[in-house]
Amino acid sequence: MESDALVPYLIEITNEDLGVFRYTNLDSAVEYDGKVFSPAYFELSPPEKTEGAIGNAKISISAVNQEWIARIRSTQRRSTLRLVHCVVYTERGEVRVEGIEDTMFTLTNADWDDAAISWEMEFDDVMQIDIPCDVADSLNMAGCA
Repeated sequence: MESDALVPYLIEITNEDLGVFRYTNLDSAVEYDGKVFSPAYFELSPPEKTEGAIGNAKISISAVNQEWIARIRSTQRRSTLRLVHCVVYTERGEVRVEGIEDTMFTLTNADWDDAAISWEMEFDDVMQIDIPCDVADSLNMAGCA
């Protein structure tokens, strides 16, 4: 079976003081894991994987509300960013979203201007990463036998 598909990113920014913000780089909202991700323009420099290690990344989100930037500047707690790379397609008239890779980062070094906010995204080996099924085996994924 053939179908047109999109391969967007979904981002979920969480901060104990500010709450949760969910965005997608699609033109319309999409539901994944029971949560709605709103369309937004963001530039992402994804992490490089070398010899099994995951490097740092960078994200810049445009057209965010100035109140949101002021709240981020005022908090003393670091935010986390869940980055989901996924496939979106239509099957029998229903939109389907399947995750390819799901990685958590800590957001550091915020920088902002009138229209955008940027963060460095640090990967912490202790944080959760869901390995895509094509590379998962009993040596690198807990629970596989």
